[in-house]
Amino acid sequence: MADILKNVSIQLQREGEKPLYAQIAAALKEAIDAGQLPADSRLPSIRALAAQLQVNAVTVVNAYRELELEGYVWSRTGSGTYVRSQPAGETARQIFIPHQGINFASATPTPEIFPVGDFKRLLNLVLDRDGGHAFGYQESQGWPPLREAMQEYLGQIGIAARLENIHIISGAQQGIDLAAKILVRHGDTVLVESPTYHGAIATFRSRGARILAVPLEPDGPDLAVLTRLLRRHRPRLFYVMPNFQNPTGYSYSRHKKQALLDLARQYEFTVVEDDHLSELHFAPAQDRGPLKAMDVHEQVIYVKSFSKILMPGLRLGLLVSPPPFTGAVGAAKQYSDISSSGLFQRTLDLYLREKAWQQHLQAMRATYGTRYRTALEALARHLPQFRLTPPGGGLHLWLQLPKGIDGDQYCRLCLREKVLLTPGSYFSPNNSYADHIRLSFAAVTGEEITQGIELMGKVLKQIHAPRTLQPLL
Repeated sequence: MADILKNVSIQLQREGEKPLYAQIAAALKEAIDAGQLPADSRLPSIRALAAQLQVNAVTVVNAYRELELEGYVWSRTGSGTYVRSQPAGETARQIFIPHQGINFASATPTPEIFPVGDFKRLLNLVLDRDGGHAFGYQESQGWPPLREAMQEYLGQIGIAARLENIHIISGAQQGIDLAAKILVRHGDTVLVESPTYHGAIATFRSRGARILAVPLEPDGPDLAVLTRLLRRHRPRLFYVMPNFQNPTGYSYSRHKKQALLDLARQYEFTVVEDDHLSELHFAPAQDRGPLKAMDVHEQVIYVKSFSKILMPGLRLGLLVSPPPFTGAVGAAKQYSDISSSGLFQRTLDLYLREKAWQQHLQAMRATYGTRYRTALEALARHLPQFRLTPPGGGLHLWLQLPKGIDGDQYCRLCLREKVLLTPGSYFSPNNSYADHIRLSFAAVTGEEITQGIELMGKVLKQIHAPRTLQPLL
């Protein structure tokens, strides 16, 4: 057997009930947990291990896939399968933003489209009306008039929430953190989409959770893999972004939304829905309703952020909790930061009641719809080798690189041209998606989009990538 496995015992019970691939995976998991397989070491090739164990190559493929889904290994196309990195995987990754560069990494909208004039006027109204009371501590659950305005807003998107279950929070990240605090204990299993938002990965790791990844398809999670994981584990929660997911931009079909709710009820886990961009659609007549709107059995914690579609510095959002969790959410919020900004809560309340919100959304859709189409046109012209599924909304494009091109390396080369991108591995708990990058058009103008993608094409030519793949348009 290969040297790396010389101290690892893989004893197969060929007549047993447990499938051979599961036996191989279990033996390798035990060896990784025991430290017998060093981090980042390369496992034997599929063909080599199949020959040494005298099994079919498909058996080894399934074993390695099982290990990757559970975060024990990561794979790189054309290179092999590697043992997970223990400390490196726990470290938050920082992205350097070059001065005067073209920033395709930021998901923060450009300041010129923020409704500054409206908020300046409303801030003054709040100060004239409330004086010093606007700066005092509010109820931890949120300023009551704003919660009433939020209840009306939720009704407009199909969520019938009772006032006592609505919490004002300081952005989506706090909502994820509150859900983790009330649901996750050290050693609990948490499911996430693969790929997913890196801030959620960091939150669940900080709670000592075991993170399992569910592959994402263009219409939602891979239900076969999800069902298999649910049969073997008892997750506390599944963190999802059903509309314009980050980083892929994918949106769940209604069928998969209902299937997820059915599975949550059957296997008794909570779904944490992160809704940050559902309003930002560029194609009409598409079902972008939240999962929570279909939640008749109170299985979904709904987290809504207004940062991406209003102003990031506002740091306000809402959380709708199922009734059994309402008290725990309120207590966790109290211990977290006492309350969100009273001044901003009162201002947002007036903003929502004036209906300026809908006008702003229309302006956002027009601005970002133009940028989205500009990006697709530039990619088709300068990078036809890249594969993508146009999402029809949101702020991101998920690009698969040509075979043999490593995403981290490509991003480093683009950085030399002052073009900033985010590697796909940044969005995985197990270093997957090394052949992907995320391109965000949130913080760039149309001119910068065209120029930046042209520079990306120049970099690809420099590394002599093949040009055989076409975009999935």
